[in-house]
Amino acid sequence: MSEHEILFTNAAVQNRSFDIDQNPGKVSGIIAAQLLNRLFDNPDVVHCWNNVGLFDEAETTTSDERLEHKYDSQVLKQHLTYWGTAGKLVVQTDDEEWFSTWAVGLVESCLERGDIYIQNTTFSRCAQCDLVIAESAAHIDQCGRCKGQNLDVVKEDGLFVDVPDDRQSLLLPENLYNSINIYQERDSFKQLPPRLLLSRDRSRGVNLERIGLTDKVLDPRLGIGLLAVYAASIRGYEKGCLVQSLSTLVRTAPYLNSVIVDADRQGIP
Repeated sequence: MSEHEILFTNAAVQNRSFDIDQNPGKVSGIIAAQLLNRLFDNPDVVHCWNNVGLFDEAETTTSDERLEHKYDSQVLKQHLTYWGTAGKLVVQTDDEEWFSTWAVGLVESCLERGDIYIQNTTFSRCAQCDLVIAESAAHIDQCGRCKGQNLDVVKEDGLFVDVPDDRQSLLLPENLYNSINIYQERDSFKQLPPRLLLSRDRSRGVNLERIGLTDKVLDPRLGIGLLAVYAASIRGYEKGCLVQSLSTLVRTAPYLNSVIVDADRQGIP
């Protein structure tokens, strides 16, 4: 176990079929996390990748093949060589078995405490590809996977978390290591619904069958953040830091910070 205080982890890069040499900016989180960990004298090198999403069903190669291609790129080879970290590198994904077991255990604990809950409600479903999209109350008019607009209604159980009345508390300035002004980003949280759906139709991910939600996985916007927390937790760090762009942060912070309301009480970094 590590005795270091805080692990910086990119959280996370979508593992799609992009060429890193042509799009090096996509791994800026990995590079920034490496620099921060070196400044804090951390021995661990962890890269997190998002394998869970609507994009996965459209890919022609497996997730392992896509990752292998990325680590064969000149950008990542040069990065690992420069820092001398190739032999220390651990790659973790949000669909791996050990993370799923840990995350489901956390979900079960949150359910027991009432931090999150399961409720039967009506959802919009795509009549073309059968994807359950969102609560009917969200008034979604197009499928995110096939772009079909022929939607019907289905009633089933979903996993939910209530959003705090003070939406801006979901991203407190004192929790950021970058002191830039994020007023507009925090202000955008006012548009959040009263609750967030945490269970989704995806081909892979943290399987929620153990809590009675068959064929559902944890929403990747929560899974991405939890993956960084998991990386810090299993290595014994007191804290975990997510290294993300603002555009990613405003999508993930509401999920992570609505569910993780008291990390000490929940037994995680």
